[in-house]
Amino acid sequence: MLSRRAALIATLTCVLSVVWPIPHTIALRNALMGILLIVLVGGTSWRAGWRLVQGPARPFVMLYSLFTAWILFVAFFISPFPHWSLSEIQGQWFMGTGAMLLGGLTAFQENKEVPYWAMGGVLLALIMQVVAVDIQGLWTVGSSGSWLKMARLGGFTAGPGKMSYLTNFLLCAVVARWSLSIEGRGNRGESWALATLLVLCGLSIYFESMRNEIFDLVVFAMFIGAIIYKAQSVRAPRRALLAVAGIFLFFSIAVGVDLAVDPRWASLWATVPVALNTAHHLAWLNAQRFSLPHLPNGQVVSASNYLRIAWIKEGIKEVLAHPLGVGYGRAAFGHALQLRFGSLSNDIGLNDSLLTIAIGAGIPGAALWLGMFVSVGWFSVSRLSGAHAFEARFLFLVVLAFGVRMAVDNDMQNYTLEQFLYFLGLLIPLASVKITRCSTNGGAVKGVILGTGAPMGDGGS
Repeated sequence: MLSRRAALIATLTCVLSVVWPIPHTIALRNALMGILLIVLVGGTSWRAGWRLVQGPARPFVMLYSLFTAWILFVAFFISPFPHWSLSEIQGQWFMGTGAMLLGGLTAFQENKEVPYWAMGGVLLALIMQVVAVDIQGLWTVGSSGSWLKMARLGGFTAGPGKMSYLTNFLLCAVVARWSLSIEGRGNRGESWALATLLVLCGLSIYFESMRNEIFDLVVFAMFIGAIIYKAQSVRAPRRALLAVAGIFLFFSIAVGVDLAVDPRWASLWATVPVALNTAHHLAWLNAQRFSLPHLPNGQVVSASNYLRIAWIKEGIKEVLAHPLGVGYGRAAFGHALQLRFGSLSNDIGLNDSLLTIAIGAGIPGAALWLGMFVSVGWFSVSRLSGAHAFEARFLFLVVLAFGVRMAVDNDMQNYTLEQFLYFLGLLIPLASVKITRCSTNGGAVKGVILGTGAPMGDGGS
């Protein structure tokens, strides 16, 4: 039987996960995080946490600490905008660190039921968000009578861009569980649940209409393709090749439909030379003061295509101009431009988090950040077939998918960053331990993961 404390933590985690992406809920979100922190502290196995920090998670913790120290150093001693950068560090990075701490404290609860029920609460909240988009989308299709019109829906979130990250987090869990089923390590009766969740996520992706979602789908398709080939290559190599080919054929059809339906792809290549001519077209600098340029055929460029390309070019120039950074923050690019153009520039936030980090924290900060990703990726890869393969695969996909999107989106802000770091804090400990017995009742219990069960218990974390 689930203890009251475990039920309270699972409920608070679920409510926090629902509130996290809803606009204008910062105060409520912070209050829930504070309450959850107080509840978690009392039942935490601090010794187990210290063993992990000093053991397999040591490279990540060291790099994370060095990155934090570096951005503070840049803010105090290098940045021309110290007050702005310190405010961003406090509001963005420290809040994200707090979210990661919540995940870690949840994973290190002495009652081993707690982290799995909490994970179930998170995934339940993600399912609710995806279903909300699907209902909204189906209502839109029913009203318009057409499936071909781009919906661009975000459910309860601030927009489709924000919602797409929630869909991806859920897909990471579903694909991780699906990969275990392919290897014959799944639970009975879960196939229909996984298939249903895949359909729900697919509909959500369609209604969100985010072009950059393609990059995440590539990650998932390659992962599942590799798992299928590995599982079948020895016994039935031909069938394995056919299965992998089928996955990539299906994915190619989905990409083809997206290329045909989304009008922004049609003008992309024609926009490249226009966007790279940043000296003559200044809309990238301040869209409110300068009008968008035209394509050779006289059509106005797609703002999304034009700005992304022009900003990447100018962003690289700012990294080279300020190799130690101008200060950590979401609008590091805009602040760097102020040094060159003064009031002529606008407060711009790049749609490229890796470039934003490189501009704000400099080349050393970008190197530390990439080092963190590599360390977590290596940590998870070494455990993909272990006793906690689901958690390791979930972690691997979260890191890989989030990292890929960093190159094309601005995901290093607000609750998106907080949720990503929360998953790191929760999954790194869960992927690193072997649990044999449950300390609360002396027997095996089942955690809530996608409505199925995961064995767990006591044995030290």
